[in-house]
Amino acid sequence: MPREDVFDLLSKQRELNFKPGTSFNYCNTGYFLLSQIVERVSGKTLNEYATEKIFTPLGMSSTQFDDNNTTLIRGRANSYRKAGDEWFALMSSLELVGDGALHTTTADMSKWHLALAGNTLSKTLTTKLQTKSTVAGKEFPYAGGLFIDKLSGLDRVQHGGDWLGFNAMASWFPDHKVSVFTFGNDGTQNGKSFNAEAAKLVLAEFITKEEPKAEEETVDEGFEMTDAQFKKLEGRYKLKLGGLVIKVFKDKGKFMAQATGQPSFELAAVSETSVKHSEADITMDFKSEKEGSFTEGTLTQNGMKIPFERLPAFEPTKEQIDALLGHYYSAELELTTEFYLEDGKLMADRNGKNGSEVAWIDENQLSSSGMTLDVKRDEKGRITHILVQAGRALNLRFDRLDI
Repeated sequence: MPREDVFDLLSKQRELNFKPGTSFNYCNTGYFLLSQIVERVSGKTLNEYATEKIFTPLGMSSTQFDDNNTTLIRGRANSYRKAGDEWFALMSSLELVGDGALHTTTADMSKWHLALAGNTLSKTLTTKLQTKSTVAGKEFPYAGGLFIDKLSGLDRVQHGGDWLGFNAMASWFPDHKVSVFTFGNDGTQNGKSFNAEAAKLVLAEFITKEEPKAEEETVDEGFEMTDAQFKKLEGRYKLKLGGLVIKVFKDKGKFMAQATGQPSFELAAVSETSVKHSEADITMDFKSEKEGSFTEGTLTQNGMKIPFERLPAFEPTKEQIDALLGHYYSAELELTTEFYLEDGKLMADRNGKNGSEVAWIDENQLSSSGMTLDVKRDEKGRITHILVQAGRALNLRFDRLDI
């Protein structure tokens, strides 16, 4: 997608996610816009400017921003993902930089981190990169493009990212002059999750306080959950971040979970209140039992913890389904979507393709592909538009076309 098209889409956005300074939400768009500021002020592409001012002075000869898909990059790694027993490549036609598209090596990353540690590039830049932001009057751990946190009690400066089958993590422990870089291109999260494990091994002698062990490490690995115990876990749960709906159920004697529109996966019981999917590094810990069922809990994936809550049972009537079916258009995205039925399932497409399943949360809210859809009505109860909450983009409006 050309950057001009991206600018055009951004100019059509009707509102911000929130008033600046009142909340935090990581935003790729912001970094893309920063890259365009660099280009307009310097008169050079971001790759040209970064090469001249950063990469060449530091000797990072294998690093560049990929703003042209036709450019040959020596030693370039492709991204992959596995589906069943088959591997397939993941490609992208995007030519946007600022939020990513940086090709580098572990050797060049070492040079970058040595420059940060020694302030050899710019003390002002190094300071800004590590100055925490203020959100709603309180200090927030996200600084100038880097997270400032702790790992096992050790001060850490870090950031990770994912794109297609790529994933990467870079960590810097300033008090010990140690940096750890881990990259992956197989569609798993290993390129990120191994980072913390490697850092703990390297810095083991400095970790003085033992971390609380996760529940799955303290229970009997041979734990077998009974049907009665699993019955308390069964149901639909909504993640409080992103709105993804996950169904936990039993099928052919196996404990299973499935996010709306995604393949189901088998769960292994860890304890009466915990299940996990080892391949994707997902653990669901349940709590707050009421009337024989758990009502809430926390999903952990690669160290990131997201609370979830049980959704009450809801079955839409035929009238409610019929009232939703039809075409909707977003002037912000210049995109049309249609809600339709296919083999008894509610589906939504985008401009006539990429149909995805839609799950009902209640009469006025749905979930699809990790997004929450808020249904809005007029004074007569007719559906007039839908607001899409897509995690990093909120209140994207789709107006009904066939009222």
